[in-house]
Amino acid sequence: MTSKRYAQIFGQLRGPHRLRCNSFPPPPGWIKLNINGIGAKGDRPGRYSGIFEDEIGTFLGRYKGSIDVEDDVISGLEALRHGLVRCMEGKPNALKLLV
Repeated sequence: MTSKRYAQIFGQLRGPHRLRCNSFPPPPGWIKLNINGIGAKGDRPGRYSGIFEDEIGTFLGRYKGSIDVEDDVISGLEALRHGLVRCMEGKPNALKLLV
């Protein structure tokens, strides 16, 4: 099954996009990591990024990069991997992480 087909099926089970994209703060003491990944298409390279915020919306750090894959899911997983590596390095020092 392709990632696009999976997203079509999973999207129907999760509800419409407009209802799922409401930002909410993490609980007190937690750090929130938002990630995004887009696969390569044509001559446009794949990209990934992530941003860390605390419960009051304070910006704690961000990262971005490019990746040579066409699959959006793999790009998103690369964004997650980079975020977790940064946490292990203490940038930011996240004892409790919400992704």
